[in-house]
Amino acid sequence: MIDYVIEKIGLNVYDVILLCDRDGILLEESVAGEINKSGYEIIEYQDPDMFRYYYERNVRSVIDSGSMPDKKLIIRYDKRHILPYDIQKACYNASISLSDIFPKLSYDVLKELGSDIYKNIFEAYKTYNGRRLGDRDTMNFVLRYVYGIVPELINNFTALVKLFISLYYKQMELPEILGRYLCDVLSDKNSLEGYPINEVILSKESFFKFLQKQWELYVQDLLNNTRNSIIDFSDQDIKAYMDNLFTEKYLEPVKVDGIDGLPVWVRAGIVYDEIDRLRKDYDGLLDKINDSVKSVKSFKDWFNIASMWAEALLIYHRVDVDLKLDKEKFAYTGQVLDNSFNRWLLDNYRYLTSLSYVRSPVMVHHIPWHINYKMRKMSYNKFALIVMDGMSLDDWYVIRDYLKQVDDWTMESALSFAWIPTITSVSRQALFSGEVPVYFKDTLFSTNSDAVHWKRFWLNQGLNSDSVFYMRNIFDFSEEGLSDIIDNRRAKAVGLVVNIIDRIMHGQQLSVEGMHQDIRLWLKKGYFERFLKELQSKGYEIFIASDHGNISSVGQGKAQGGIFVEKAAERVVVYDSGYDYGKAVDGYRSFKWPGFGLPEDYSYLICDDRYTYSAQGERAISHGGTSIQEVIVPFIHIRRED
Repeated sequence: MIDYVIEKIGLNVYDVILLCDRDGILLEESVAGEINKSGYEIIEYQDPDMFRYYYERNVRSVIDSGSMPDKKLIIRYDKRHILPYDIQKACYNASISLSDIFPKLSYDVLKELGSDIYKNIFEAYKTYNGRRLGDRDTMNFVLRYVYGIVPELINNFTALVKLFISLYYKQMELPEILGRYLCDVLSDKNSLEGYPINEVILSKESFFKFLQKQWELYVQDLLNNTRNSIIDFSDQDIKAYMDNLFTEKYLEPVKVDGIDGLPVWVRAGIVYDEIDRLRKDYDGLLDKINDSVKSVKSFKDWFNIASMWAEALLIYHRVDVDLKLDKEKFAYTGQVLDNSFNRWLLDNYRYLTSLSYVRSPVMVHHIPWHINYKMRKMSYNKFALIVMDGMSLDDWYVIRDYLKQVDDWTMESALSFAWIPTITSVSRQALFSGEVPVYFKDTLFSTNSDAVHWKRFWLNQGLNSDSVFYMRNIFDFSEEGLSDIIDNRRAKAVGLVVNIIDRIMHGQQLSVEGMHQDIRLWLKKGYFERFLKELQSKGYEIFIASDHGNISSVGQGKAQGGIFVEKAAERVVVYDSGYDYGKAVDGYRSFKWPGFGLPEDYSYLICDDRYTYSAQGERAISHGGTSIQEVIVPFIHIRRED
């Protein structure tokens, strides 16, 4: 498929290519990666005004002079846009679509699937010599050859559960169109009548929520000799996954008063000795992380590793019990993780910017695009995006666990890459604008334009000015003007910045333990939970995001000169591109970040490991760097079950 795309678009023949990619084929991970390795940068045509500014400054002058550009470009646009004539005339024009690549498959089905599986479809399609397939047969083709699902072979509920445990554990989910088709096919089978097929197929979150309740029933069945669970967890194919499902926190173990009479394999999913349980989880997570970093093939693998590391951090930084954990193992794992992740970022970060946001936002600037897609797809009337400034994934897990305890919230969780350097003015501006930072060079080190960016984005998507709102500096949700916004009947797109975690970070004296404890104390006051319920009662779809994370760090001395944008962002210092910064950072553990997607007017010097440009030996919570805790952040769609 990559070879086909390269030939079709004229790669390595033309230096500046204007590509109409109506179906997002260039958004597939391996295609984008190969294009970047060929020396091309993919630029998205989205906001006409911002693109015109970039084009005039970086492209037109090179084309008009007839000189070789510093870097080759693909300007990608889709069928929604009509590009100005002068740009079309100046570039080599090409186009590509799913109809070109898969002429015998249904276009109407393919365009609903998302670009992340096009490569897998191509592998199956290249040997297909049959007739042209309609919608139904195309869906069966993709189910069989991409997901290994043959509906005719699913004849009981246990078989369905086994299949989807395997898929979800491999980080695979069915696109909505395939999920609904499979539900319709299976609902006609008498052997599956009355079973919750939709809960299993349509959502990973709903499946594991259902599985959790069934496990609790199953344990009680074993203890009381009853038969209430509809899943036979003793089935060999299900039992094989249980240890990992509990270790990696897909499921939570059930508390019991005694283990007499329970099979040995069940003990992975019960809590009898909580301290022993936490130690086993901790060791299991660190072992899994150390194994996983050796075989990373995709950004999705890093999402899984980041989740496990955040769970390990929650255990390691507990203060309510003395777990006597292996601290050397923790330090070793953290070092391996930081080194491996940093190497991967240097090789692969550049192509993340142009990946598909349809399934979930891969980078934080994809978030408004993803929400816009969901609004149109699901016919949402209005939404609120709550951006928790500086919230790391482990911070979110503290909040997640609290919300699980107090009410029946369903949290559809995803992860995104923050913009590097992981400072608020860069990453949060990208989040609210939906743009790559190179487009907002003039405001790169300020957050005062977030509201303007947010409004411009939604006006470009067709909303009216009086239906778009933005507010920042929220701490307890009683701030003046907030109620007026969410009570406004015209409101459709509401962007809110909650600064409590950033405030906790700046005043933190007890490192990560103190961060987690202070977040719990804030949650217990009930501000956040009450606000979420209020939003839901007023009909808002609720999304929660973070602009960047944070990390426990230690000072290695202050760098000379340069720009320090905010107090906690001491893991990066920025210099004007012509400045000789060699002596300023001589002797420091640091490296120059290549500046993917950033204005070329600056050089970005980031601290190695977990150091900061602060007083020697000074410990603090900070950000600005490239650790997995700073870069991979949560994105959640949250709703409460009635």
